[in-house]
Amino acid sequence: MVFRLLLRGMYLDPGTTYFVSGSHIGDMYAIAGLAQRLKKEHGIRKFGIISTGKLKKISEMFDGIDEYLIGNKHVLDLVTKVHMGALKTPRKVKVPGVNIALPGLLEKFTTFNNYNFWDVYMCQLGLEPKTSEKYFRLPDRLPEPSVEFLRFVKKTKEPKNSVFICPSSRAMRMTRELKEFIRSLIRLFKKAGLKVFLNDIPDYLQDLREEPAIETVTLPITDLIHIAELFGRIIVVRSGLADILTCAETKMVVVYAQEKTQHLFNKKPYIEYFTLEPFERRAKVLEVESVSENIQVVTNFLGT
Repeated sequence: MVFRLLLRGMYLDPGTTYFVSGSHIGDMYAIAGLAQRLKKEHGIRKFGIISTGKLKKISEMFDGIDEYLIGNKHVLDLVTKVHMGALKTPRKVKVPGVNIALPGLLEKFTTFNNYNFWDVYMCQLGLEPKTSEKYFRLPDRLPEPSVEFLRFVKKTKEPKNSVFICPSSRAMRMTRELKEFIRSLIRLFKKAGLKVFLNDIPDYLQDLREEPAIETVTLPITDLIHIAELFGRIIVVRSGLADILTCAETKMVVVYAQEKTQHLFNKKPYIEYFTLEPFERRAKVLEVESVSENIQVVTNFLGT
């Protein structure tokens, strides 16, 4: 019933194979990056994506996508979460037809075969996991910078003497230790005379809002690629932003909570379950857990 609600009012080309993705940035970067491989391995003639309007620009970075339909964000997220999905072996893809790109409920209960999230994701798309190749390729093109970004560049002094931080995540719990880890890094950067730019100010950083060495920047999602390249170093609390930023020529630190996933059984550390290892990348990437001894590791890596 929910599935019918999502598709209501849409015209579905009977010759197109559609993949329903969620409203998360990383989900779109992953499915768009697999379009050509899915076409080849499943004999798909026309490839379509159903997702939210705000993620369409990410899909345009990749070849192989013939159609993009826009659905309701809340219905999309519900549809992609409540179905059972694949878990251990590649499922059969409907060609042509409508397929859900995300693993669904079973993936929330347990883990199997030493699989991480991306292995299960591949099974859901009917692809073989644990291959030697990287699952997700680099984009065919980068998006053009927005007018807002170009204005930001003009007014920004010494970007190479700054650090950009994305301090929030929906992918995992923002633990007290994780918040303190980010705060400690900000204090160190300020002490070193670096300016700190943030893409948002979550509650745990509200007291820093008025500090002159800290600035909040709100730009379109795809501009973060250009931001990362402008600054040359970026810190991301693990979220889908880290996925898309693998294509930027920059140094990127990805910070994970030192916790295990919220599966009912066979929990895994977040840093293992959501690793960026399956992604082709231009970025030099350091993945760390939010433990105090890693603060020096981060500053050494970034050269601060």
